[in-house]
Amino acid sequence: LRYSAKAHHALGTHPPYTQSTMKFTSTFLALAGISAATADSYQCPGSAAWVYAWAEVDVTTTASCADAQAEVQARVAGTQDGSWTDPHNGGTYNVLSDSSYLELSRTTANGQYTDKMDLTFTDSGTGCTISGCSESQVTSIADFSTNYCNMRMLYCGTADGCTAVNGDLGSTETNKKTSAGASSTASDCFPSSTAVEDHTFVESVFGGVVHAAHDEAEVARRALRGSH
Repeated sequence: LRYSAKAHHALGTHPPYTQSTMKFTSTFLALAGISAATADSYQCPGSAAWVYAWAEVDVTTTASCADAQAEVQARVAGTQDGSWTDPHNGGTYNVLSDSSYLELSRTTANGQYTDKMDLTFTDSGTGCTISGCSESQVTSIADFSTNYCNMRMLYCGTADGCTAVNGDLGSTETNKKTSAGASSTASDCFPSSTAVEDHTFVESVFGGVVHAAHDEAEVARRALRGSH
């Protein structure tokens, strides 16, 4: 089982509560009460968090699976040597496992937060079907499309505003799904600001099990003023 919720992280400062902050925080705490949903057939990395956000996608490419996987891995490597930049706030990807599926991690530009994702490549005629699942590794609810963007940035093409390493994959999204509170909006993957990514936004507090409420209030305050 995994909980259908998603958010991201506190940044370590502790301002006083305000009425607007409390309203924002209360909304996301209410979402955290959503009952657990049975995991579907997607290959997913899993998360140690009790409540966490996730996104799933299905993508077809005109490129073969061999070429699609090579392009994904080239972009991953590019974030490490500087030859390719993640349009979604300059995150850094790493390959965790490469067997029957590709397991990756993405760390935010500020180095504080890491998500994990699994990509499965299945031959489809001369093309390929990519099934992806990205999951937050912390207790979370809303993600402003972070998990979705984790995956989209690896297969998107020039028509989407992305830069390929080896060549466009001819990708088309055929399905996308997120946990309650998470989102899958393509424009979120290209933030207008180059500020350091805050990664996730509302950290849930459950009887002191996870984090102090003042941390959550800070994240809510930053999200309300559009800092992501």
